[in-house]
Amino acid sequence: MSKQPVQAKKPDDVSAHAPTNISPGSPDPPASPKHLNLCAEIVTRGAAEGLIDLSSGKDDEKDLELAVLVHAEPSKVIAFFLSETNVGKFRRHVICDYAEGNDAHIVYWQLHQDVGNSYTEYLFDMKVNSTKSSYHTILMSPLNNDSLPLESLKRLERIQDSASVDKQKAKLKVKLKIEPHEFGTSMVTMIGKLQMQVTQVVSLVMWET
Repeated sequence: MSKQPVQAKKPDDVSAHAPTNISPGSPDPPASPKHLNLCAEIVTRGAAEGLIDLSSGKDDEKDLELAVLVHAEPSKVIAFFLSETNVGKFRRHVICDYAEGNDAHIVYWQLHQDVGNSYTEYLFDMKVNSTKSSYHTILMSPLNNDSLPLESLKRLERIQDSASVDKQKAKLKVKLKIEPHEFGTSMVTMIGKLQMQVTQVVSLVMWET
């Protein structure tokens, strides 16, 4: 039996994933020292593009401290992370939403390498919190296939079967923060832990792919 192609949402559908659980009375979330340090690095560097990487640890287990200045408003950045695509290096799928207000999701990512036919896959729970001042915090916690509901597991398997290349699994447990900066740009930071089987660069520049 031939494999059926996995359909991804069109780019025009990105705005449909913007979070709706914005509380008018919510204060801006408190910042950790690591987050403040990364933001200070961005401010010092200015509008230059490229990833700031202060991560530490071994190739297969790292403490992530990443930051990048994105030339787009926070609403567009958060919509990008919650959009779906089955093409390019950074492929994203929302397996299911399980809370009202578009604030909790089971998400599957594939990060394809520049050379060869292999990719690293990430399956995780994603919770989004947004405030009135356009600050967004995304909590990502790793999941296993056997923790998925049956229908979600079937969809995940269809996506995985459609990619006839080698894959490696990685676990991502991070806090990703998106906040407004000057002239319509956004500061994006990722702090947490990465566990994987082989060396693979996790890059916030995937926003640009």
